[in-house]
Amino acid sequence: MRQFYSSVIYLFIIFTSPLTNGQNTNYRLSDAVTPSAYDLFIQVDIGFYSFNGNVTIDIHVNKPTSTIELHNVNLTISNSSIFVKSVDDDEVKFESVYLIYNNESEIMTIVLEKPLTANTNYTITLAFSGRIEYDMKGLYMSSYYDKNIKYIATTFSAAAYARKIFPCFDEPHLKAKFRLRISCRDNFFALANTKVVNIQYEDDLFGTWAIREFEETIPMSIYLLAFTVSDFKNITSIDEGREFSVYASSKEYTNMQFALDVGKNALKALEEYTGFPYALDKMDFIAIDDFLYGAMENWGLISYKTSRIVNPEGKRNRKKIQSIITIITHELVHQWFGNLVTCEFWDYVWLNEGFASYIEYIIAEKILPDYRILEQFTIEDMHPVMLNDVKPKTHPMTRVVLTPEEITKIYDFVAYPKAASVIRMIEHIMTPGVFQRAIQLYLSERKFNSATDEHLYSAINRTQYIHTGLVNLPSIAEVFRSFAHNAGFPILNVNLTKDKNTTTMHISQELFSPFINETESSDFFIVFNYVTAQRASAEYWKPEKSEWFWIHNQSEIVIQLEAKPEWVIFNLQQTGYYRVNYDYDNWNAIINSLDSPAFHIIHPLNRAQLLDDSFNLAKAGYLDFSVILNMLKYLKREYELMPITAGFKAIEFLLTRFDNQPFYSDLLQMMREIIDEIYMRVNYPSHPEYPRAFSENYHEILKLKVNLFACRFGAPSCIKDARTQMFLYELTIKQPDVNSRPHLYCGGLHEDLAPSFWTQLKLRLVDITTSNEVYRDNQEEISEILFAMSSCDSDVGRVERLLTDIFNKSQSFPYESISGDDATAVITNLIRASSQHRELIMDFYYEHYFEIVNNTVPFSSILSAFAEAINTEEQLERLKELGIKFDIDVDSAIAEIERNIQWSTKKVPEIAHWHANNNANAIKFHISLLIFFSFLMFIMQ
Repeated sequence: MRQFYSSVIYLFIIFTSPLTNGQNTNYRLSDAVTPSAYDLFIQVDIGFYSFNGNVTIDIHVNKPTSTIELHNVNLTISNSSIFVKSVDDDEVKFESVYLIYNNESEIMTIVLEKPLTANTNYTITLAFSGRIEYDMKGLYMSSYYDKNIKYIATTFSAAAYARKIFPCFDEPHLKAKFRLRISCRDNFFALANTKVVNIQYEDDLFGTWAIREFEETIPMSIYLLAFTVSDFKNITSIDEGREFSVYASSKEYTNMQFALDVGKNALKALEEYTGFPYALDKMDFIAIDDFLYGAMENWGLISYKTSRIVNPEGKRNRKKIQSIITIITHELVHQWFGNLVTCEFWDYVWLNEGFASYIEYIIAEKILPDYRILEQFTIEDMHPVMLNDVKPKTHPMTRVVLTPEEITKIYDFVAYPKAASVIRMIEHIMTPGVFQRAIQLYLSERKFNSATDEHLYSAINRTQYIHTGLVNLPSIAEVFRSFAHNAGFPILNVNLTKDKNTTTMHISQELFSPFINETESSDFFIVFNYVTAQRASAEYWKPEKSEWFWIHNQSEIVIQLEAKPEWVIFNLQQTGYYRVNYDYDNWNAIINSLDSPAFHIIHPLNRAQLLDDSFNLAKAGYLDFSVILNMLKYLKREYELMPITAGFKAIEFLLTRFDNQPFYSDLLQMMREIIDEIYMRVNYPSHPEYPRAFSENYHEILKLKVNLFACRFGAPSCIKDARTQMFLYELTIKQPDVNSRPHLYCGGLHEDLAPSFWTQLKLRLVDITTSNEVYRDNQEEISEILFAMSSCDSDVGRVERLLTDIFNKSQSFPYESISGDDATAVITNLIRASSQHRELIMDFYYEHYFEIVNNTVPFSSILSAFAEAINTEEQLERLKELGIKFDIDVDSAIAEIERNIQWSTKKVPEIAHWHANNNANAIKFHISLLIFFSFLMFIMQ
């Protein structure tokens, strides 16, 4: 009777899936029991899209309890399959009375007939079954193409999807050992975290099952559990007894040698850097076409999205190859930071992701120094994240995370590049060598365990005073804690007053806000350094050689200089995670120094910092826009990637936001001259300042950045070269080199050749999107073509044809479908390109809203692009009308757009005033020249 009653209760709960009140829901598992080992068997049937299995979990009871809580999502579990028994006495068994499932917390509670005894070990045995879905979560189905479509089954367990595979304790601190057996049809094979130790075969009516038993794992968090069932092939290297393999489809596995070589070298470099050997005796990479993120760091079986690591010869440009390097080093760093030592809960996920996001650069630099990857951190991670790390969009690095929905959102810009930027700052304050000792201590004390941020701070505190130069600083742990526990970042305000013989620097801080009228108090410990014009040799730009100072809260500090330096620059090599604002005299002195032949005495990372800081301070209202506009003039002298990238961001903003202003044509001409000079310098060996000392890899990455930007905004030399070179290609037969292709596709859409070249691009696009297999093989080129058509073409008629072809599937464009991601990119590119294109997109939505939505581009996904770009009342009203017509919620964008309009009302006069002054100066200069030449002609007569 009890069993019948329990089943009825269970069925009622499963089919009704009751929700509890969110305010009363406990989202964390009870601490009454903890797991120590899982004995897991899973049979994977790819043909029937299903799996089933059983698991025995060894648990320790910490306090008396009559309930056991586990996680479970969408698994079928029979109450009659649940057995709980004592490890010490086989006769002591506990029957389950019934199950309770909380749909909101995803916790399944096993209610027992009597309580378990404290300080005793038990086992739980359950049988389960489920569907293999296409959702890229838990155990899911992935497809690939090799002449025909084929399928594999694979897993994605992070952060909280292991509960979709089997009932488990799905929290990161609950580490356990795993004994895994996987059964699949014998035309497939299984991989898992560890090596296969035994294979058995069983027959049924439909064929043979191969059952692979895997070596027991070391204690690990359950989100790292991984396995795949596939028919893939592999390349393998055995070095000092360790197997390193890369698995991929039969079509792609031969294109994985680069990934294998990078992985092997990076793993050795990490063992040296961390001071700990890699914990396992094998490492497998596996390339999966359908993957939720770029990669997942499963211990011993790292999964990658195929497009992120495949390197077919001649089909990846140098920037793409660099991204392959960094994603591999990122996942391998996780084998220590995340796997060996795991965040205690998702509140501290930055301990995993921040270290991986920074140390990936260190390791990449060690194994492939000619790419100069480490110094690119500022433009790849730090500058972009500082655009987002502002209220209300941001949050502290350490924060409370509870619900399943909150867990799915933890992998954001704060956990990755912000945390990485703060870690880099701490490294340079401590010096790299001392910092390395601190993190080695942290790893040593917490290995095979979990950690909170306080464990890290403790290791840093105890290591700080190894370096005598740090004795006079505050606790580095306090510095770290202030940046981890406070949202956003500060501005360091520096004002210089000079008398006859000395200079006094007044230094204060405030919280950076994207709108100056919304400033808040700042509570950061800022440790800072500086250099003066008189001491600007290479040695003085090294943070580890500098003298450190610090400021906390709203206090002002004063530093006296026994000289009158031409200028002073704070935050050497921009290692500190803050912006710096100066008085106008100091800004002008810096600008004068930059716009001189001696500009290179300022370190290239600080040249990038000065551009990025002044631009964003001007945007937010802390500075007049004349500062960044005057500073941009110096770029015509520049040759380094970092400041060029920072300067291009400012130029792009100016050229895409003010195209409806009277001064635009003059501004465009000025910026084109600057860009053109950079283009000539980095492309023509005959140029007197051609950067001959650059390695080929770094130079190619620099040219990719410069050339695409130059052709996009119509720099004359780039357009001329594009026109000349495109005569050499018939795109459906012969394409440009992959490193030239982006800018040539863009440049070909300028001026009189654009109509015929647009047709060529369209034919090429049709040619490489005829099927899903061809589409996947040419994704990089497809993105380049669509970028050129949406960001480089100013002709409204052609843009309208592009949109019609993509969303209406016109007969002239007979391919299967542009992906939703690519279609979204087209629309957002157009919104950001110009005010004219923004109006075009609104018109297109009015006419074709449902076609766009049906192509998996919901309006909500591009609303942020409108919010970022719209800066006129007319376009705001159009957006509101669009929202009313199609019942779309646009309220989230309206406040930001209204700010944009207010900002434009204030800033456009600043830029117009600067333009008028520059025009007047230019006219005076030309008049002076005319007078001079007239006088010269007079005296020559």
